[in-house]
Amino acid sequence: MKNIILAVMLMVSAAYAHTIVGTPVLKGTLKTKLFVENVPSTCKVQIEKIWSSNNEDSYGNPGYHVRMDLNLSGYDMESGKTVKFDTKVMLSNMYTVGANRIVKDYEYATEDGKITLTIKTDGRLNSVSFPHKSQKVTCSF
Repeated sequence: MKNIILAVMLMVSAAYAHTIVGTPVLKGTLKTKLFVENVPSTCKVQIEKIWSSNNEDSYGNPGYHVRMDLNLSGYDMESGKTVKFDTKVMLSNMYTVGANRIVKDYEYATEDGKITLTIKTDGRLNSVSFPHKSQKVTCSF
């Protein structure tokens, strides 16, 4: 009897672990201030477009793509240092883990995984992380 209850609990928890809510990313533009290499900088993120990838993961959850414009700029008058990073990227919430494809509800990344975007439960941007020179920059909103 204990084995049957344990088996049912495992099946329910496995099914729950791969169920996503389907939270959409909200379009719009956000700015935040931060220091990069001791230079006061501004990070600007614009979500331009969101669309279905027409693919599902191994559990039947739909994947989505997001087109994002990412801009980092800053200048320090005393040292003369300049920080500049500007790119347009496409991110997806579908990841390959081993032989399976898995959709993550609150996390998007570029195909190479270098730029990541996280959202809150209401679809608003939480953070964007990307490499700049020799460090990883995280813009939190």
